[in-house]
Amino acid sequence: MDTTREYVSILMDGDQVSEEMLDRLLSDDAAAEAWYEYHLLGDCMRY
Repeated sequence: MDTTREYVSILMDGDQVSEEMLDRLLSDDAAAEAWYEYHLLGDCMRY
């Protein structure tokens, strides 16, 4: 698993993230895409 998706997964699990992790996520388009995809999948599973 790449680091970006790993950080997104950690954040989605509600775990604490470091400032470094959060800065990386906020400045990374791939992280935004992963965040969207994970939420979309979760929404589909709950539907």
